[in-house]
Amino acid sequence: LDRSQVLDNTAMVGGGLTSIEGTAALDNTIVSGNTAALGGGIATVLGRLTLTDTQVSSNMADSTLCQDPEICTLPGAVGGGILNDRSKADLLRTEISWNRAGPVGVGGGIFNGSANANYLDTESRMTSTNTTISNNVAEGDGTVYEGIPSGTGGGLFNYGQGATVVATHVTTAHNTASHGGGAGYGAMHSSVAIGNSLIQGDCFGDGTAPN
Repeated sequence: LDRSQVLDNTAMVGGGLTSIEGTAALDNTIVSGNTAALGGGIATVLGRLTLTDTQVSSNMADSTLCQDPEICTLPGAVGGGILNDRSKADLLRTEISWNRAGPVGVGGGIFNGSANANYLDTESRMTSTNTTISNNVAEGDGTVYEGIPSGTGGGLFNYGQGATVVATHVTTAHNTASHGGGAGYGAMHSSVAIGNSLIQGDCFGDGTAPN
């Protein structure tokens, strides 16, 4: 998609766009106002995602849509803006903002890793450069599913032994984790590398900043 808008759609997986075992490339595109149980704005499964000069904003991963326990195996909804599930994603000069995962969810802006707890060893790799991740929210009460407390990873949650995030020149700001874990970045059994980046103003559910 080039110079396009993906607006106000609803699905079980990938509210605005779903790519399974394929390649999706978005350039100068807006993905906004979409809703799904997994990947409110975009879901990529076993594929490749490239976002360039793109805005993913005001999308929601809605746990009330999680009616199939074989699909929703983690804490309710995952990836308010983007779900990168066992895939490779490259984000360049992209904005991930004002997305939400809830009312029981993980990864308000981005969830990188397998959304199915049975495939945690499978590679999910995300590279983010000159990108902003801001004002995203992960909602939840801390109830633990498959080892993950709901309400974790306001900006991004990285999950599984095969999950890797590399962030360079990335601004992560004003994200919220309602349970109090990983307001900007949350990770479990995975690898996150951050270089030449700014993490500012992220907060826990009570409004306090991380230590």
